[in-house]
Amino acid sequence: MNQPILRMALGALACLLLCTAAMAASPAATDEPEVPAAGTVRFADGRRNSGWLDFEFFREQRIFLPARVNGRDTMLLLDSGAEMSVLDSAFAESLGLARTRNVTAKGTGGTQDASFLPALNVEIGNLRLDGVAAAAVDLSGVSAMVGHALPVVLGNEVFAQATIEIDFAQRRIRFHDPASFRPPAGFRSLAATHGPEGIRRIPATLEGEGPLSFDFDLGNGSPVLVSAGHWRREGWLVGRRTAGAFGGGIGGMQEQRVTRVKSLELAGFRLRDLPATLLPAEVSNPGTSPAAGNLGLPVFRRFHLVVDYPRDRLLLRPAEDAARPFMHDRSGLYVLREDGALKVAYVVPESAAAQAGWQAGDLIETVNGTPVRALADPGAWRLGQAGTTVRLGMRDGSTRALVLADYL
Repeated sequence: MNQPILRMALGALACLLLCTAAMAASPAATDEPEVPAAGTVRFADGRRNSGWLDFEFFREQRIFLPARVNGRDTMLLLDSGAEMSVLDSAFAESLGLARTRNVTAKGTGGTQDASFLPALNVEIGNLRLDGVAAAAVDLSGVSAMVGHALPVVLGNEVFAQATIEIDFAQRRIRFHDPASFRPPAGFRSLAATHGPEGIRRIPATLEGEGPLSFDFDLGNGSPVLVSAGHWRREGWLVGRRTAGAFGGGIGGMQEQRVTRVKSLELAGFRLRDLPATLLPAEVSNPGTSPAAGNLGLPVFRRFHLVVDYPRDRLLLRPAEDAARPFMHDRSGLYVLREDGALKVAYVVPESAAAQAGWQAGDLIETVNGTPVRALADPGAWRLGQAGTTVRLGMRDGSTRALVLADYL
């Protein structure tokens, strides 16, 4: 008998691409639809929300929260694009969790072995989630690409049961009981409809075309992923520059292409000049209508955001620094953390690194004189300003000077 396929938008965890954009819109008040009879969240001490909780905003691309899983302190990634929660296989084993059924996980990188786990108990501050469905997957490859430990990914269970308010400017988050939540003034509402595997889809206009349907994915560190069915249409790439990239997630990493899109508009707010990853193949279920793409956290980081799945909506209000330039890779090197070093996994052909002779497999042991082992984020230098010289100490004892530069 064939194993069932567990499709996971965690596969959208991809290359580190950010953008510079401008926004213009005036906020408007929203109506209050009724909350449907749905699952409820549980807060300690009879409270109706968690209060503000600080989070780690890793590279301004992903949200990591301190939590307890089955009584064990850990950090978890908050991911609206994960069909269900995921534990790294090694972390699941450390908790003594027996795997109950083998499945196949499918992401943008391909397929990978996985197993269902017994239901979990998750605590975030005074928020309690009992009976969380989860799977065990080897996340070591994704962790190496992201550049951060990845023991737990918390998926749709918390989004389905709580209204989640995220203040990116202050690096804080608040979980609300949906029945008692009332948004402050000045937010615009955006419909969040049901898509395949419980992933929500939102309408947006891409370069004046639309509205188109996009997956809403806070686990994706890229602004825009454009589906193969969209960018492969006749004429879409005409006049666009593209460059090589390397990304993926569940199922592995692969070579990709990136470009830039002129504009993206959602809820009446317009963003301009966004880097976009061109997905090499469709990853949606057969028989379902594919989305035009996937919108990641760098887009929503520009707002004070409320994720209100119980009312089938997002609420958006521009942050004060909404037009601030976003960082993006200027090194031309995609690196994986490996045995106390950074291993070059891919060299962008169009980059200065390629012209300087860098090759996949090169091993970096120091960055500007500091050992990779001692760096909390050993890949952050890739996102520096153009013209910055980075001195990289190699395993063979040599030192190479790499000048960061735009290549797209």
